[in-house]
Amino acid sequence: MPLLGAFAGTNKLLQSAAAWRWTSGVSGAVLLGLTLFMGSAFAESAYYDYIFYPKEKVGEGYIMPLRWQDIVARVSIACVLIGLLLLSTYLLRSAFRRQNSEIAVN
Repeated sequence: MPLLGAFAGTNKLLQSAAAWRWTSGVSGAVLLGLTLFMGSAFAESAYYDYIFYPKEKVGEGYIMPLRWQDIVARVSIACVLIGLLLLSTYLLRSAFRRQNSEIAVN
C-alpha cells in the first residue's frame, strides 16, 4: 500500500485506496467463487473414487486409485485449493476492512 501511495501521489491517495479496495473485493469474490466451484468438483470426484464406486462395484473388480501418484496429486490439489481459499478470504477481508481515516472520523 505505501508503494501504491507513492505512485498515485498524496493528493490522490484516498481515490487510489478506493480503487484498490474495489479491485481487491472484485478479485477476491471471483477467486472465491472459482475456488468453491473447483473445490466442489474435487470433493465430488474424491467421493466417487474412494467411497461410492468401491461400494457399488465390489463384484466387478473395481480398483480404487491408491497408487502414490494418485495420493500425491490429490493432496497437492487440496493444498492449492486451500491456498486459493485463504488468498480470496484475505482479499475480501482487506476490501471490507475499515481504514484508519474512517475510524478517526467515526
